[in-house]
Amino acid sequence: MTMQAVWRCGAFCLLLAASLPVAAKPVPYKLDQRYATIAFSTTGLIATQGYFREFTGHLALDFQHPQNSSVDVTLDDTAITLSWPPGVQMLESPAYFDASAHPHIRFRSLSITPGKPGHYIIMGALTIRGITRPQLMDATLLRAPASSDEAGTADFYVTGKLKRSAFGMVADQGAVGNIVRLRIHARVMLARQNRPGGVPPHGQ
Repeated sequence: MTMQAVWRCGAFCLLLAASLPVAAKPVPYKLDQRYATIAFSTTGLIATQGYFREFTGHLALDFQHPQNSSVDVTLDDTAITLSWPPGVQMLESPAYFDASAHPHIRFRSLSITPGKPGHYIIMGALTIRGITRPQLMDATLLRAPASSDEAGTADFYVTGKLKRSAFGMVADQGAVGNIVRLRIHARVMLARQNRPGGVPPHGQ
């Protein structure tokens, strides 16, 4: 091949690469706990509702290609508010969260699958008491900008349920139901500069 042919080939490859669309990377955000709630509830003789006051979350959002997004949330199980206040000490005990040995609960997504418009299935790994199990979550995007680069707000509502016995919490089965339901609401502000941030729920 002559040098002229090599130059032409190289120039063609450069033009081809320039014409190909550049894949946008998911935009990172931090979950602001001031504008999010992570709640849980159980049934049984002692029906309880509560929420985690302290948590951190890292989101990587790609609204055009949701399957490229990811979620990683860590909860502080020593910062819980319950509708039945005496239950806080019970939840922190070794029979439940064993908070002195395992002060954190973590959920990280492994895959996000788009379903019907605005709905997504999040398959992840949930770790409680040092035990990790697969966890399925159903996410609804209530509103969002057309792309990750636009300003605006994204409203998420996420639900799921788990069996506490799967994480070694088998105490008081006659009084406290085995099924724990999870409800998460978060609002994230998406700035044009793609800076992490948040805005209050309900426009507060």
